[in-house]
Parts: sequence; C-alpha cells; structure tokens
Amino acid sequence: MKKFFTILGGIFAAMIVILIIVIAIAIPRAIKLEHKGAAYIQVAVPKIAKHWNPRELTDRASPGLLSSLRRHKQVDRLFALFRQLGTLRHLGKPKGSVYSGDFPGGGYEAVGNYTVQAEFAKGAATIDIQLYRTGGSWQINGFYINSSVLLPALEKK
Repeated sequence: MKKFFTILGGIFAAMIVILIIVIAIAIPRAIKLEHKGAAYIQVAVPKIAKHWNPRELTDRASPGLLSSLRRHKQVDRLFALFRQLGTLRHLGKPKGSVYSGDFPGGGYEAVGNYTVQAEFAKGAATIDIQLYRTGGSWQINGFYINSSVLLPALEKK
C-alpha cells in the first residue's frame, strides 16, 4: 500500500509541475497578446473613424464579419450613422482581454474583446471591438459604437 501511495504522490507532484509550467508559459503569452491587440486598435480605429469610410473597416475585417456585413447590406447606412459623430478627437486606451489556444484544424487562434472610450467632435462614445487573430495577424470580428449622439438619428429612421 505504501508503494501505491508513493506512486500516486509522484504522479500528483508531476501534474502540479506540469500545471505550473503551462501557467508560466500561458500568462506572459496572453499578456503579450493583450498588448498587441490594444496596439492594433490604437492604429485601426483612427483610420476607420477619420473619414468614416466603410472600406477602412472591411479591409481589416475577419471573414466572419465580412460575411455578416454582406448578408445585411447595411454597411453604408451604418457608416452614415457613424459620420454623425464627427471627427475623432481622442481615443482612450483599449481595455480588454484575449483568449487563445490551439484548435483542431484551425491551428493557433486568439480572440480579444476590448472596450475603448473615444471623444468625437459631436460627443463621447464607447467602442466595443472584438479582434480575431490567426496566422499572426489581427482582424476585426466585431465593431460596435454606443453614443447618445446617435440616439436622435436612430429615432428618425
């Protein structure tokens, strides 16, 4: 019986060591991805909001977002609405987190969910962005703007 518990203890200790190694690798990797995702947003959002040209978003969109945009055929109306915010005056620091892993058939992928505060010529807005990373590059998988400036425009439609 003593030998059984010794073996069981050894297996348990090995599992703890493996878990510590996995955590030691995963946490820095996730932090690095979060910073890279935030940096991508800091570059992409000003380009999208500069003239509110839908192409600036579609050039950075994931296949899933592109499919959704084509299916709903409302990109131009959506960007006409966004133009009511005016020019981007200030973009805050994106806050969010990234979830990643190796997926069967898909390889290594990461999804980041971020929120960033922005100040436009006509008022403040909160931008929620979902990023998708595969093959070493980020793509925008979701782009949502919440602002009280847009409410009167929505009521007219």
